[in-house]
Amino acid sequence: MSTNQTETGYIKFTKNGARQVMKKIKNVQANWQDLRYSFALELYEQLKDLPKSKQSSNGARELVSFQARRGWEPSRMTLRKNSPCSNRMYLTSEDLWSLSREIFRGKGGALCKPRKSAFPKPKSTDKDLSFYFYGCSLEMGEDNLLKWHVAENNHAADSACQHPVSKIIMSEYLGREYQWKRGEGGTVQTYSEDHEDGELYHFAETGFGKDAPKPRAGSNAEYGFPSWGAGYGRM
Repeated sequence: MSTNQTETGYIKFTKNGARQVMKKIKNVQANWQDLRYSFALELYEQLKDLPKSKQSSNGARELVSFQARRGWEPSRMTLRKNSPCSNRMYLTSEDLWSLSREIFRGKGGALCKPRKSAFPKPKSTDKDLSFYFYGCSLEMGEDNLLKWHVAENNHAADSACQHPVSKIIMSEYLGREYQWKRGEGGTVQTYSEDHEDGELYHFAETGFGKDAPKPRAGSNAEYGFPSWGAGYGRM
């Protein structure tokens, strides 16, 4: 069933904690861009060996194997058995179209070799962090506040919790690895559509930090992302 969802969260860190978190997120972002670039190169190499008529976005889709467990979940994209891409290389249809725009940027949509500059990585000297992926955004500046947002869309929060970037940063790192300090923490609010009136309502709250709420019965923590009532941190 179609269900619009959105999420917004603010998590405050100490200056040292923010520096630690920002470094981790930048590393994840850099690795993600490397994987996307590797996949784009692999896709290009296989497309250029095809007849001109097959060197198109439709040809690209035919090369890519979608193995989604559910219709709205990120899909596993594989091109060949011994792909150099990581086992955690999960991309979505949105990623495929993004890569296609780079690969078919030539005149009349002609095939072009992907440019590494099209997959920019954050610099360690950057004081601000902006990381956007699959309708999600992570931002942090000199205020030491991490801002998480999932744009409103059909099953958007469900999809976000399955994305590998969300799992690595929100569930694995902030949920289990990060050592919370006093004065740090925040919440992520999840809103979901009410099918009776079509309005969004407050569906759940996820806590991070010293005063994180305990998981409520029926939470979606088993999906990998600490959403819908799961709490993490020092309690």
